[in-house]
This record gives sequence, C-alpha cells and structure tokens, in this order.
Amino acid sequence: MRTKNSMRNVIVSLLGFLLVTVVTLVVRRIFLEQLGVVYLGVNSLLSNVISVLSLAELGFASAFVFSLYKPIAEKNQVAIAGIMNLYKKIYNRIAIFILIIGIAIIPLIYILAGKQESSVISKGNFILYYVLFLINSVSSYFMVYKKSLIIADQKNYITSLTQNFSTMIMIILQIIALYIFKSFFLFLLLQIIKTLAENILISYIARKKYNYLPLYKDEIVDSDTKKSIYSNVYSLLFHRVGGVVITGSISIVITALVNVEKAGIYANYIVITNMLMAICIQIFDTIGSSVGSLASEENREKLVKVFNEVFYINAVLTGVFSVGFYILINDFIVLWLGKEVLLSELSVILICASFYINSMRRSVLTFREALGIFKVDRLRPLIESTFAVLFSIILFNYIQFEGILLGYFLAVLLTSAWVDPYVLYKYGLKEKLIKYIFKYVLYFTIFIAAIFICKETILNIKNVTIVSFVIKGVIVTIITSLLYIILFGFTKESKSIFNRIINMLKRR
Repeated sequence: MRTKNSMRNVIVSLLGFLLVTVVTLVVRRIFLEQLGVVYLGVNSLLSNVISVLSLAELGFASAFVFSLYKPIAEKNQVAIAGIMNLYKKIYNRIAIFILIIGIAIIPLIYILAGKQESSVISKGNFILYYVLFLINSVSSYFMVYKKSLIIADQKNYITSLTQNFSTMIMIILQIIALYIFKSFFLFLLLQIIKTLAENILISYIARKKYNYLPLYKDEIVDSDTKKSIYSNVYSLLFHRVGGVVITGSISIVITALVNVEKAGIYANYIVITNMLMAICIQIFDTIGSSVGSLASEENREKLVKVFNEVFYINAVLTGVFSVGFYILINDFIVLWLGKEVLLSELSVILICASFYINSMRRSVLTFREALGIFKVDRLRPLIESTFAVLFSIILFNYIQFEGILLGYFLAVLLTSAWVDPYVLYKYGLKEKLIKYIFKYVLYFTIFIAAIFICKETILNIKNVTIVSFVIKGVIVTIITSLLYIILFGFTKESKSIFNRIINMLKRR
C-alpha cells in the first residue's frame, strides 16, 4: 500500500509539475520582454528578502508532519485533532508576527530601494512591490495548516493537483497582465489571489476528507506530544536559519557587491536548477510520509534497504539533471532569453557543482525528516551559512562574481555534504558511513565520466537551434541514464526497484 501511495503521489506530482514548469518558463520570457532585466532582478531580490522573513515559521511544518505519522497509523482521531488545533493556533500567530516584522523593516527596504532606484523603478514603487510580496507571504500561513495532515496521510497527490491547478490559472492571468498592461503590480497581485484561493480550496478538501476534526475543535494536545513538537522545532530553527541564509542571501550579496542586473541574470540559471531540484523534491517528499510510516514499524533492516533504493534513484536523477544542465544550459538560455543574459563557463561549472552536491542530499534529507532526526547537528546550518557569506565576500575580491558562487559551494562542501549523511547513518540507519561514501564515490565517478562522454559525442553539433538542443538533450539523457543503469544494474537496489515496478504493472 505504501508503494502504491508513493507511486501515485510521484506520478501526479511530476505530471503537474512538468506542465507548470513549461508555462513558468514561458511567463519568465514574457516577463523579461515586457518589463526588462531590472524588474527581473528586483523580483529575485524581494523574493529573497521575503524568504528571510519566513524564518518565523521555524520549521513547524516538518515537526507537525512528523508528529502526525503515529496517530494517523493508529487512527487516533482525538490525537490528530489536538495536533491540528495547536498547528492552527501557531500558524495564525506566525502570520501576524511576519506582518509586524515585515512592516517594521520597511525603513530598511526604503534604504535598499534608494540604492537600486533608477529611471525604471522609483523608490515608491519599490516599496509598493515589497508590500505586495509581504502580503503574499502572510497570506500563505492562513488555512494552510490542514495541508500537512493530507501530506502526513500519504495523500500528497491531492495537494499537488490543487497547487498545480491554481498555479496554471495564475500563470495564464499573469501572461495576460504582462501583455496587455505591462504591470508588475498586477503580476504580484495575482500571486496573492492565487495563494488565498489555493489555501481555501485545500482547507475545504481537508474539511470534507477529515470531517471528524470539527468534533474535536477544543481538543488540546497532550503535554508529551507538545514537548516533542517544540523540541523538534527548536532544533529545526537552526536548520531553517541556515537554509534561508544559504538560499536567500546569495541574490542580496550579488546585488550588494555587483548589481541588481547581475542578480537577475543569475536568477535565470537558478530558476532552472530550482525546477530540476523541485522535481527531485516532488519525488522524495511524496515518499517521505511512506518512510515515516515504515519507520513507525521499527524495522531497521527494511529501512536501510529502502534508503539504498531511494539513494540509487537520487543518484540517477541527479546525474542526468547535472550532466544535462552543464552541457545544455547556455544553449537553453540563448533559445529562451537570448545571448545577452549568458554567464561564463566558470559560473556554469560552479552552479552545476552546487546543484549536484545539494541534489545528492535529497534522499538523506527525506529520511532524516521522516525519522525526526532534527537535534543532533542543529549548529551545522549556522556554521554553513556563516561560511557561505564570509567565503563569498572574501573570494569576490579575487575572482569577482564567480567568487561569490565559489564561496557558497565551498560552504556546502565543507558542512552539509558530509554532516547530513553522517547524522542519518549514525542516529537513524545505525550503519557505517563508509557504505554511503563508497556508493557516493561510485555515483560521482559515473557522473564525471558521463560529462566527458556526452561532450565528446555532441562535439560536432555547434548550431544553437531548437532541433540541435533536442538532439543534444536526447543524447545526454540516454548516455547518462544507460551508464547508471548498466553499471549498477547488478546491485540489490536496482533489482529491487525493477521488481517493484514489475509487480505494480502486474497488479494493474
């Protein structure tokens, strides 16, 4: 049943995500054509500023999802309702807190606006756009708490369908707004409407599906569960701070040290890596609830077996995506946005390296969250984020823009790349880390080999056209996939995955 739920969640999530991805790329091109690179940079900058404010969420979502696994498995409606009542109360308070802090830092935004003021965007409009971003962020916390119950219940496909449907409608309307009105204001306003509509719809679905919740609207969570939730949140706070600083500060650093236009150009590449990463997250997050359910059975041997299978899938996906990104990204940018917004070869290598190392962590992070291992390395994210900002500023003085990218890559390499798997293997799987390292080195070797083989294979395809891009893409995908599948086809992981697929097809 867990395998069936995971497969259904993955298929629905991926199909919807791929459709949304295509139209998102279209709207970004239209955005650049109609509003220009300055607006693109401001959009990226303000998105990152708001992501810093989202620190107020503290990681409650992960802690609550983890706390729901056991009562859902036991069908304990009273306990589920108690947790959801606490979740609602906390999220309402978080929304109010973010609104207050967001308003309080408007003077700082005003100073930032002054530095970026140009003939394109006035200081007043800059503040207005920030306020719209803030409203959208605050809106995202109302009524969304029920989404976690659906996810913990292994029904991710419901939230995926809802999110993808609302996103598609929003993007269509944004395209119309850009073409007819050329309005960034309307573009942002539609995001707010989409956020509210999506939350209302998910709340309605959850209310119908879990109709027992209103019967226990005054139920209070027991002290042990509350203590466990707050303990996990305390540990997750450090992870949230580090994660937000790593992902949210880089555009701010680029804007401060270079300019907002460079931040906008960099953002085009990150849109692609984020989309590729989102595919990985869609896949691994949808199986997270199944892993949590499996963990509640306390069968460590089976847990290790499943992790090895998931890690293999992680390596194949990351390998295909990373090789494809490195070889094809500049061709794609030319076809998508034009030659004027290309980055250097060194920049592409550094972005690709950062993507590879972060993407290879997805299976580890999925199991860590599902197992509730939050406390052990809570200081690691703070060290990582400090390294990231410090290294990027220092290296900028030597190799300029590429120094910023190298600084962030080194920060992850020296911390998360080895700490996360160490913690999972020691405290979760209770296995020797050398087994993970051995597999990682093998997977990485195939990745490097795939790059060289693919580059040599497509060496004579020099024209940048849609046809040549598709041909290159097919070649890269086939070669990289075959390398991973053939060279690791003899392993227990690949055989087990193949057998699972065969059994599912037979049952159909």
